[in-house]
Amino acid sequence: MLVLMIALAAVGLTRMAAINHRLEIITNTYNVKTDIIFSLRHIIRERALSTYAMYIMEDPFQREEELQRFTGMASEFIHLRDQLIALGLEDKERVMLDQVLELVRQYQPLHMNLVDRITHEKLSGVKEDILRHDLLRQREMLNILDQMVDMERNESRNAATEAAREYHSAYLAMFLLTVVIIASGLLIAWYVIYRTHLIENALAQEKEQAEITLHSVGDAVITANAEGKVDYLNPVAEQMTEWRKQEAYGIPLRKIYRIINERTRKPLEHPAMLGVLDGPIAGADRQTLLISRSGKQGY
Repeated sequence: MLVLMIALAAVGLTRMAAINHRLEIITNTYNVKTDIIFSLRHIIRERALSTYAMYIMEDPFQREEELQRFTGMASEFIHLRDQLIALGLEDKERVMLDQVLELVRQYQPLHMNLVDRITHEKLSGVKEDILRHDLLRQREMLNILDQMVDMERNESRNAATEAAREYHSAYLAMFLLTVVIIASGLLIAWYVIYRTHLIENALAQEKEQAEITLHSVGDAVITANAEGKVDYLNPVAEQMTEWRKQEAYGIPLRKIYRIINERTRKPLEHPAMLGVLDGPIAGADRQTLLISRSGKQGY
């Protein structure tokens, strides 16, 4: 029973640990995805601001420096995109990312055209194109990325809820199984005690019946256990040995049933005195004398 309970505890703890581990992996994955999406959103917004910054800069060196930053953000965007795809995307995530990338492909020529005009100081109409087209495309992409962030957060919450439900179910199952095992153990223990009580009562009744039978026998009867120690004397045996059964109980048979050879006066040994209870019946010789407790001799 103890081994079964230990095994049950080990299985339950292993199951709970697996659920916690899976929850950590899922939560970490969604958190990383959310961070990457925020970074993509930041790059799209920064590139739009960088374009406008180059437009208002008058110093060509500052404009060149801003152009290098603008170009570097494109490489960073591609790197983050690849990271997001490598994490594994669900169908909804894939569709929304494809929408963003399609807008980027549509937006790229216009954006590069604006940057080229700014760097060559062909600034006529640039501000209007930034306000009418550049910011509009940027807003569309940011809205989709915001939706992706909300979706990742919802999926993370759903995963945590599902893991908590599984954890609770595993805990409840382990608790119920523990109750069943304990109840089974108590039931088995009760049954063993009940059966033991019945057997003890049956033995007590048999012993009582045997004592009643021996008590009514006209011959002297002494019973001994397997160790050769006295269990019982009937009244006739008490009278002959001068030992009461309460006094003789547990005393070696040879001290109660003392016999000698009438002719040689040597002590005799009955097989029962040696604990030999399963051998053939051995009767006393005609020349055998019984020595009572007070030393009286009789046949």
